[in-house]
Amino acid sequence: MDPQDTLNIYENMHAGLGDLLQNEEQTSPQINPESYLDFSSTDCRYQNPENLSSGGMKHIYKVHDQLCDRLVAMAILKNIRSQQDLEQFTRESTITARLEHPNIMPIYDIGHDDKGEPFFTMPLLTGENLADFIRRESQQKTDAPAIALKNKVNIFLKICDAISYAHSRDVIHLDLKPENIQTGSFGELLVCDWGLAYHLDSKQELKKNRVLCGTPGFIAPELKVSKVFDPSPRCDVYSLGVLLKCLISSRGPLDPDFQNDPEHAPNGLLSIISKSMREDPELRYQSVHLLKEDLEDWMNGFAPSSQAASQGTVFLLFCKRNLRTVLSCAVFAIILSMTLHYKNKNSILSNKLNHSLPNTEDFKKNHDLA
Repeated sequence: MDPQDTLNIYENMHAGLGDLLQNEEQTSPQINPESYLDFSSTDCRYQNPENLSSGGMKHIYKVHDQLCDRLVAMAILKNIRSQQDLEQFTRESTITARLEHPNIMPIYDIGHDDKGEPFFTMPLLTGENLADFIRRESQQKTDAPAIALKNKVNIFLKICDAISYAHSRDVIHLDLKPENIQTGSFGELLVCDWGLAYHLDSKQELKKNRVLCGTPGFIAPELKVSKVFDPSPRCDVYSLGVLLKCLISSRGPLDPDFQNDPEHAPNGLLSIISKSMREDPELRYQSVHLLKEDLEDWMNGFAPSSQAASQGTVFLLFCKRNLRTVLSCAVFAIILSMTLHYKNKNSILSNKLNHSLPNTEDFKKNHDLA
């Protein structure tokens, strides 16, 4: 092809594209900026606040997010008494935002309102917290206690998943309790309120300024006696042990009967709770993952590592796990023994009958002589 012809083709394509763009500009509707809300203002984006609850550090409101057109929960710092309060509130929002797990409350937005006060938003759940669930369970009797027990353990395993993930990100919760476990209407379970959470990479200055906080009954013993604030993941293991016992017994840790073993609780499960709540952190599960593994073993019919199971117990658990096979073998053994028994009995009767009848040849000889 002649170079001049190629050049003409490109010139015609360029001219056609220019006409097309010009026609689009003429036909496209003119956008009026005034028809859109100015979401640069926090008060404009989040409207219609309704007070939901108030904790130690923050207020929780239900607000309407105009930008996303949905209802969300907004946490606002209650009273800014010091720079430390402000840093703790900000640390809670940033730590929680970095923890992306299905069983950890997600953070939608972090910022400051028009008054300069910090806030963060999160999903608005319409269910109940675990404390409400335990209270409701304590007031009603179930017709299937074994199934109810398994359901409670399954709830607890989801909590273990969330805390084990947080520990993998070097974050310790330090305030695990039923009130901080939120459940939704469609099976959701979220660990909330990371206000006391501690990052293992925190600076030494933060350790010195940190004051022991938490809920009585759920605080690990070593945190109460240590002069230096130096928590470890085993602190959460202790709190999880208390939380599991609350679920199983439907009692709180300050209840006078809480120290007693829950009624009808299997020995394997009791041993797991006991190991999780050891006073000495060296004797506890050294990680939430090990605690979860023991619980899963117990759920699957095995003796957990926390239980000093005898050979008889191990055999009984084996029989329960393989009940159908054991019953089939037992039926086969019974049929086989009965078959052999009757075969042996028939053989004995046949021999006796043969001995009792006269010999045929002797009978003929006696007959000939006669």
